[in-house]
Amino acid sequence: MEEYKEYEILFDNYCISIGVHSVKNFTIEIYKDYGEDDDILAGKRKSGELIADRKHIGYIADMRNFKGASPAAMLYVQNVWFPEAFKNGLRYGALMFGPDIFSHFAVETAIDNPFAKKMIIEKFLTLKEAENWLIQKFSTHNEADFL
Repeated sequence: MEEYKEYEILFDNYCISIGVHSVKNFTIEIYKDYGEDDDILAGKRKSGELIADRKHIGYIADMRNFKGASPAAMLYVQNVWFPEAFKNGLRYGALMFGPDIFSHFAVETAIDNPFAKKMIIEKFLTLKEAENWLIQKFSTHNEADFL
C-alpha cells in the first residue's frame, strides 16, 4: 500500500479500506475485491461519517480492484449514501477504474441518481491525477454553484 502512504487508514477489511489524506482535506475509499454487502456497507458508512465529521467536500474512490457489488448494496449507495454525503457537503468525486466490466456497471448504476448528478464526478486512471483534480477543484470551489 505504498501508493497510499500519505493517507491515514481508519477502516480496513478484506474488501475495502477507508482513509483520509494526511494533509489535504478529502476521504479515500480503496476497494480491494468483491465484498459481502455488510462488509462493503460498513466501509461506505465509515466514509460517510468521515465526510460529515471532517467537512470533506471531495473524495476519491479507487475502484481499480473492485469486482462489483450486489443490487442491494448499489441501492444503498444510490438512495442513502449519496443523499447523505451531499447533504453533509460532499461536492466532488474522483473515481478510478480498473478493467473489470462489472465494476464499471456498478459505479455507473450508483452515480445514476439525483444527488450524484448534483455533484461533479470525474474518472481517472491514476491516484495522482485524481488528487490533483480535487486540489484544483478545492481552489475554485464556490458553494453557490451547487444550490
